[in-house]
Amino acid sequence: MFNNIKTHLFCIATAATVMVACGGGDATNCEIGQIADCNGICQNAMRLGDGTCDLAGGEVVFDCALHNGDAGDCAKDCNGTPGGNATTDMCGTCDQTPDNDCAQDCLGVWGGAAILDNCGTCDATEQNDCIQDCNGDWGGVATVDNCTTCDANPYNNCSLDCNGQWGGDAFADNCGTCDNDSSNDCPLDCFGVWGGAGVSDECGNCDTDPTNDCVQDCNGNWGGTAVYDDCDVCEGGNGDQDCLGVCFGDAVTDLCGTCDANANNNCSPLGPGDVLEIGTGSYFVLQATQDSQPKIDIWGHEGLVLGQTQSAAGSHAGPPTGDDELPGIDSPWEYLPNHTGMHFTNQPVEILADDDGDDATMSLDFSGWNMLWNELIIFLGDAGAATVTGFGVAEMVCYQDPEFQNEGLCATGKYYQLDYLSTVPNTAAVPFAGVDYHLHLQGSL
Repeated sequence: MFNNIKTHLFCIATAATVMVACGGGDATNCEIGQIADCNGICQNAMRLGDGTCDLAGGEVVFDCALHNGDAGDCAKDCNGTPGGNATTDMCGTCDQTPDNDCAQDCLGVWGGAAILDNCGTCDATEQNDCIQDCNGDWGGVATVDNCTTCDANPYNNCSLDCNGQWGGDAFADNCGTCDNDSSNDCPLDCFGVWGGAGVSDECGNCDTDPTNDCVQDCNGNWGGTAVYDDCDVCEGGNGDQDCLGVCFGDAVTDLCGTCDANANNNCSPLGPGDVLEIGTGSYFVLQATQDSQPKIDIWGHEGLVLGQTQSAAGSHAGPPTGDDELPGIDSPWEYLPNHTGMHFTNQPVEILADDDGDDATMSLDFSGWNMLWNELIIFLGDAGAATVTGFGVAEMVCYQDPEFQNEGLCATGKYYQLDYLSTVPNTAAVPFAGVDYHLHLQGSL
C-alpha cells in the first residue's frame, strides 16, 4: 500500500518521458526521485535525458526502448556511434571536423570546381577564361585598327583611301577623279548623269536646250496657264462682266431673273403691304364630330394684305346678297344653309421673325385670324381667345409657276399655297363649336 502511493507520487513529479517508465517493469521498490533503468535497477531519475548516453554494460543503463534511448541521448551519429558527434556535410562526408566541410562553388554546386573569371563568368574550364583587350579591359572587345587606334567600334576603323593610304582623306568622285578636294567633284545633272550637261528649267523640265525653257503666266507663275480675260483681268474668268456681258457694267439680275441696270424695277421678297391673292382652289373646312363637312370654296376680295389689319362686317342669316355685306379679305360665302360669313383679322398677318430662312417656305403669324358668321365673331387665332392657345402659325410654300410644281423664292410675281389649322373655341355659340378648322389659300403673290 505505501509503496504504491510512493510510486504514484514519483510519477506525478517526473517528466512525460519518465511517466512512461512508471507504467512498465517493477518499480514499486524505488524511492522517491528514483526510476528503474533498463535492467530494473532503481537509479537516480535525473540521469535520464541528461545529455549523456547511459549505454548497456555501464552501471546505469537507460539505452532501451522502454526509456526511448535514454530520452534521445543515445541517438546514433552518421558513423553509427550512439551519442556520437559526427555529422555529414553537403558532400556526404561524415566526421567530427566542421572545418573540412565542403563548400558551394560559383554555380551553387556543393564541392564543385567552377570558379569566376575576371569577367564574372562561372565555369570549370580555365581555357575559356576572359582576357584583357587593347584598352586593358577584361573581356573587352576593343581592337587596334590599321591606324593603331584602339576601340570597340569596328565602323570607325581606318580604311584605305583611293590612293592606297591607310586613314588617308583622298576619295574618288563619281567621275573617277581621286583627290582630297571636294569642291572639284563632278555633279549629277537632271538626267541622273554624273558630269552630264542636262539642266532643269523653272518648270522642272530637264534637257540641254535653253531655248525651250518655260515662261511665266500673267500671275507670275512659271509654266502657269493663267491668261487675261475679256476685261483684261488676269485669270478673271470674265467675272467682272455684268449680266449683260459688259465689263464692269451695272446690270444685275434681280430675284425674279430680270437683268438690267434699273434698280427701280427689281422684284423683292415679300414684306408688309404685299398681297396674297386668294385664287381658285382656296377653301376652308370645318370638321364636325360625326361626319365630314364639305369644303367651302372662297375667293378674294382685297386678298390677304401682309402687315395690315383687315376688317369685315355684315354677316347675317340667309345667303349673301352683295349689298348687305362689307367684306375685306375674302368675298362673302355661305356656310350651312342660309348663313353668310367672311374672314377678318384683329391684328396684322406678318412674316414670323423665326422663319427657317428657306427662300421657298415661310411661316406667317395667323394669331389674329377670325371669321364672322351669322352675326357672330368666331376667333380662330390665339389673339383675344384663350381657348385657342397653341394655334396661330400658318405655313406657306412658294412656287415659280401657277401649276405649283417648282418651288422657288417667295417674291412678288410668284405663286403660293398656304395652310392653317385651328379649332373653333368651345365657348363659341355656334353648332360647330370645338371642331377643327382647316384653311387652304393659293394664288399669286
